[in-house]
Order: sequence, then C-alpha cells, then structure tokens
Amino acid sequence: MFDTIRTCKRSFAVTLDGKGNTMNRVYDRVEYNRAVNGSAVNGRIVSGRSGNRRAAQRRKAARARARKVQTIRLALFGLLLAAMFSIGGIASKAKSKDIPNAYKYYDTITVAYQENLLDIVQRYDDRAYYETQKDYVEELCRINNIAYDGTEYPDVTPGTHLVVPYYDTVLK
Repeated sequence: MFDTIRTCKRSFAVTLDGKGNTMNRVYDRVEYNRAVNGSAVNGRIVSGRSGNRRAAQRRKAARARARKVQTIRLALFGLLLAAMFSIGGIASKAKSKDIPNAYKYYDTITVAYQENLLDIVQRYDDRAYYETQKDYVEELCRINNIAYDGTEYPDVTPGTHLVVPYYDTVLK
C-alpha cells in the first residue's frame, strides 16, 4: 500500500501511496525508507503508535482479570450449591422416622346412628403414619369435602357415606 516513507523530527511520517496521494501517520520510529503493507523491509514494524501496544497489553490484562473473576465466581457458586444440597440432605434425614412398610388403602363406611367423627377417627387413625390426630382429621375431611377449620370436629349425619384412609402391611 505504501511506496515510500519520509521521516520527520516529530515522529510522524508523510507517506505517498501508489496514486500520489499524501497521508499523515504517527510512527514510533521510522528506520527504513521503504515499507510494504505496514511492515518494514527488514522485518521491523514501522507503523503504529507505542500507545497502541500498551493499550493492547492493558486490554489483554483486563480480559485475564475478568476471566479470573468469573472463574472464582463460578467456583463459589458451585460451593454454595454443594453446601445447600448437603444441608438439605442432613435436614431431611433428621426429620425422617422409622415407619413400617405399609400400603395405604381407602374404605367406604356409613356413619351409624349416634356415631360422630371422633369415633371414626379413633377407629381408623394410626399414629405411625400421622403425627397428630388433627392431621388424620384434616385428610379425612379433605377426601370427603367436609369443611374443617382445625378447631372442632365437624358434625356428620347418620347414613352419610365416608371414604376413610387406613394403612395395612399386607398387599391386597
């Protein structure tokens, strides 16, 4: 692209391209009289500013720092996830209790005369599978669409058909 290079005292060169056009460029130092495509004849680069090289080095260092920071962040995120899963596993093991292997079944019953929900709950509730009697009553009411506010047992009328859950160790 460049045919000739003439050096000046202020570190810039006036170049003439093959068509006779004049172009001004700043150079680090110009040691050769002839350059082709921005590189010197003897292999030494004549074009470009020294600030460009330093800026490129700074950009390269900044990219390296950014990669390092990103790697550290990913490692910390991985450690955080591992800690969360290990704590979750410990917490879930702490809550588990020994429950005998059993199968859950449902039975349909008819409420007898002068029978209330408390009698039915006492007959079918198994504390190995429910923490409190209230938990069993909540499930029983949920299955049968009976309104239950958690304070008093709801009234059931005689002759009402109820689906009652129970557990048994025998597979039927």
